[in-house]
Amino acid sequence: EQIESIEVQLDEAFEGSVVAQIKEKLKAESIIELEAMLQQNGMSLDTMRKAFGDRMLAEEYMKARIGKDRVVSRQELLNEYQSRLEEFSKPEQVKWQQLQISVAQQKSEANARQRMQEALAKLRQGHSFDAVVKEYSDGPLKENGGHWDWTQPKSIANADVRQALSSLKAGQYSDVISSPTTLQIVRVTERQEAGYTPFEDLQEDLRKSLIEREREQRGKQIIEELKAAAIVETVLDEDANVVTN
Repeated sequence: EQIESIEVQLDEAFEGSVVAQIKEKLKAESIIELEAMLQQNGMSLDTMRKAFGDRMLAEEYMKARIGKDRVVSRQELLNEYQSRLEEFSKPEQVKWQQLQISVAQQKSEANARQRMQEALAKLRQGHSFDAVVKEYSDGPLKENGGHWDWTQPKSIANADVRQALSSLKAGQYSDVISSPTTLQIVRVTERQEAGYTPFEDLQEDLRKSLIEREREQRGKQIIEELKAAAIVETVLDEDANVVTN
């Protein structure tokens, strides 16, 4: 009676949501069309229903064998956090602005330096960095005030810019940084120091990770037990019996 009841439930589940999903995926207009499409690929709704039922029964069996999740202690979570600490590391990052003047675009280094001095004068008079960048910079982000999103200073190729971004406090701007091709000033707008995601922010993820790992280990153990106890019969076994008899 229980088996019959389970089969009815599996039929309802398969014919309801599963068949609808298959029809949508294959863009079949009807069950007849869907069956024809499946048979072209060596399949049928009956074989898919059996596979679905076997899978659902296996999942329910495994859930029953594995049982309810246990309560994980705070100390276990702390141990897990410490063992994976490097995974939760956060690199130093900054949001920053760049005022860049190209020697080539200004025709000479002297012209570029003159333009940079004019920009510096505006900054010292209290003009906003955004406004000065839009007026004087010819860098790639001139139109948005020279703003760059979160960047790891160590990823910057120019050593002087890299050093400035690592040392400046939020709101500070650097001295003029010179290279053979450009003059630039950089300003840090936000800073995130290197560190680690706090344990408190990760407790639930750590708990789920521990439980999932234990479920997986228990599942493998159950499967090995089933394999050890299973009796496997094949067509070859039947043929051997015919020969010996």
